[in-house]
Amino acid sequence: TFRGGSWQPPALLSAPNEVMALSALLLFLHGQVADSKFRLASGGHPTLPIEPFGHALNSSAAPIFQVLELQKLSLTLGDCLCKPGEFWHWERSCIAQFGVGRDCSAFPAEYFPYVCKEGSVCKVGKDDKASCTPCEGAECKKVPRCLKEVKLEGKACANIEVETPATAVRATATKTVTEQLNFRKPVNATATEKATEVAVVTKDASANRTFQATARSQVREKSAASATASAKASATSVQSEDSTVRETFRSQAKAVEEVNGVQATVQKEAEGAAVGTGYAVATSTATAQRQAKGRGIGVAEAHGLADHKATASANRSYTAVEDATVEHTARIQLEYETNASESSEATRTSVSSAHGRGQSQRCISGPEAMKDAEPLLTVFASSQGVREKMDFKVASEVAAFALEKAVEQAALEALDKATLQGLKTAQKAAAAEASKSAFQAAEQSAQEGALQEALAKYKKEAKDWAAKIAADQAKSQAKTLAKEAAAKEAAEIAQTKALTEATQAAEADARKQAEEVAQSKADAEARKKALQAAKKQAAEYAADKAAEEARDSALKAAKAKADERASEKAEAKARLKVARKVSQEAAEEAKANAAEEAKREAAQQAESVAEQMSKMTQPGALGAKDTEPIPEPTAAPALRKQS
Repeated sequence: TFRGGSWQPPALLSAPNEVMALSALLLFLHGQVADSKFRLASGGHPTLPIEPFGHALNSSAAPIFQVLELQKLSLTLGDCLCKPGEFWHWERSCIAQFGVGRDCSAFPAEYFPYVCKEGSVCKVGKDDKASCTPCEGAECKKVPRCLKEVKLEGKACANIEVETPATAVRATATKTVTEQLNFRKPVNATATEKATEVAVVTKDASANRTFQATARSQVREKSAASATASAKASATSVQSEDSTVRETFRSQAKAVEEVNGVQATVQKEAEGAAVGTGYAVATSTATAQRQAKGRGIGVAEAHGLADHKATASANRSYTAVEDATVEHTARIQLEYETNASESSEATRTSVSSAHGRGQSQRCISGPEAMKDAEPLLTVFASSQGVREKMDFKVASEVAAFALEKAVEQAALEALDKATLQGLKTAQKAAAAEASKSAFQAAEQSAQEGALQEALAKYKKEAKDWAAKIAADQAKSQAKTLAKEAAAKEAAEIAQTKALTEATQAAEADARKQAEEVAQSKADAEARKKALQAAKKQAAEYAADKAAEEARDSALKAAKAKADERASEKAEAKARLKVARKVSQEAAEEAKANAAEEAKREAAQQAESVAEQMSKMTQPGALGAKDTEPIPEPTAAPALRKQS
């Protein structure tokens, strides 16, 4: 709409309850905040203490609003709002574009690019009036042809935190306390008593005594022993042997023969054999080691002498009966103890204050925002039916309105939460403080009453109670001391008697044990010496016998081994003696045989070739009628038979 020749945006809010005093927040949303103090929220983003609805911002009694998070609706460009030849009018939907010369000054400047038809543009002339004028050159290309539809997507959200000022709350509490007191206080008493007691005591005594005895013994022993001996012997033997050697050898030889001027060369391989007999004498020494067993018997006699010290123990018992009389005075200090109970009631009032804190997040969707801002929207008919459309300006204001409404709702809800939370906290603290104060007052009063009751009991009962206990203790202690004295005297007598009897018995047992053990040890020592001597004698006999048998056995084995080795060496020497000669003879025979056979075969080949050549020189031998004589060869060709 136009007011006084200037453009005014259409009103967004119509209901009175929608008009809120959010000036600081609105300035912040439009980027025009001046002289405002920002704070950092927990996320590190700048926030603004916005003015609560109807309260002064700088008042200490006013709540503090803090913007934690803001989220705007997204604006998305769509298709052209109108078809070609029309432009968007904010009141009458799409209308036909104006022709050249048509007055267009009634429209705001931002509509000038869309009012006129193609090829013209709305411009202000010399008379300060705007009309559709033909465009020129590059000016025509810059003129946009349509205004795009703008759609709202997403949600407009506001997250607001509110802190309310401290609110004072009064609370009254009544407490009843029953105090149970355990009272203790020292009290002194003295009493003297006499007692007589009889004691019967039995004592056990142990005694150890030592006695040393000496004994002699003579013993004869017999022993048998076996021994194993090892002996090593060497023997030398001289042996003679005959040996016959037969060798076969293969050799090659080459022969050249000429027959009638024809030479033939032949290489031939032949075998030769030779036999030889040799005689040799050899000496050999061999060593052998053998083991043998021997058995011997020894007889020996020995004397033994032994000392032994024996210790014997003996236990004896003796019972004594004695009496004693004792007087005892008991001086005691006791702790008198009693329980007292007292109940008391107290009422106290307390006042406490607490700040409240609340947080709320509210969101407005695109469809909800369009419904709330319905007066801004224009509805027109089309072939698709009725639908709502917005240009960028209207869409921006609808988005701003949605954000303002989200802030308003979140702030009011957070304020309610903060107020309720502050009242609850203050009420709880006041009630707790009043309850604590009432309990302490009732507890102190009950304690004082219980103490007075306990002191009265102490004055009335403590001395008689302590005197009776002192008399009981004096009597008991006198009995104990009398019993201890009687028991001590009886114990000394019983102990002396028991020890004397135990000592006598121990001495007799020690003597008997020492004599018996000394004799036994002397007998054992004599037997041991005699047996050792007999064993030594038997072992010597057995060792000598085993050594002699081992030497004889080793010598026989060495002689047999020497004979065998000498015979093998003699045979080997005889064989070696004739081996070279036989081998040489076989080689010479093989070579002679090969030469002879090669010579014979070469002569045969030369003769055969010469005969064939002779036939070839006869007239008509090759089919010719007249032939010329073949000249004599100047040199005979050498023919080699491939072996």
